[in-house]
Amino acid sequence: KILKKIVNRNGWKLFEENKNLNIINISFLDTKTDYGKQIIVLYEKNDILINCISFAFGKTPNPYNWFSNKKMVEKFKTEFIENKNALQQHI
Repeated sequence: KILKKIVNRNGWKLFEENKNLNIINISFLDTKTDYGKQIIVLYEKNDILINCISFAFGKTPNPYNWFSNKKMVEKFKTEFIENKNALQQHI
């Protein structure tokens, strides 16, 4: 629920969804720096692992956007924690 709320609020697209992972596509129009990004969220027992990949032309990963990828991961983590805390307060 939290992930879908974050995706909808930011206008991102949920590309893949199952019990082990989610892949979120972020349009290049949103990032204004490259040809798009993907946030990959992996679920491992009680852990959540997050990674962001930038793309250059086509589907070629772009290693030069490390700082903007890190910024996107931090944004996602912040929103996730805020939503999780708000949900726990309602329970």
